[in-house]
Amino acid sequence: YQYFDNKLDVYRWLMFDELAARKVDFMRAHPPPPSGGLFVSFEHLLVVGMRWAVANPRYVRVAEWSLHPGVFGDLAPMAREVHAMTVQGMRAWLEQAQNAGEVRADIDLDVAAELTAIAMRQGLDALMRRRLGADLWALSARSDVALNVEDDLLRAVAHELLDFLRAGFGTGHGSDMGLDIDSLPNLPKRRES
Repeated sequence: YQYFDNKLDVYRWLMFDELAARKVDFMRAHPPPPSGGLFVSFEHLLVVGMRWAVANPRYVRVAEWSLHPGVFGDLAPMAREVHAMTVQGMRAWLEQAQNAGEVRADIDLDVAAELTAIAMRQGLDALMRRRLGADLWALSARSDVALNVEDDLLRAVAHELLDFLRAGFGTGHGSDMGLDIDSLPNLPKRRES
């Protein structure tokens, strides 16, 4: 605590450095398939992210506030920053998919990125509540239940969410590209082991 000016600085460090680095390290350790298309890669990373979340309930509870738009007070600027970073990452992914022929050329990538970011927050929570009976916040409060959630069920939730995106933005054509998560903006650098 002595290295920070206030509690908000501690929270900022926890969100943008510690938590982000741990999650990205986990995702790097479970990379998507090298081919199969960017939607397939993104679906894989979504499953890996959900698996990380249920295995790390304390971090999920710390970060959960940033997933919802009603944040106010001292956390509001940080919530806007998290949202902007998410949208920027979604846009980079969608641009890669568009360049690979998986996303329609007539799609406004800025609007699509905003919609995708919202889908990753509220849409994923809604699907999880319907398919699993609990969203990530609820699962993080019950790690005894969360750790027993089958990967097949997580894959089904991710696939359903990505099907909505494919239907809205996709061309119906896959590609052989895979997604290198290190090509996306705002990710923490690799930590030395």
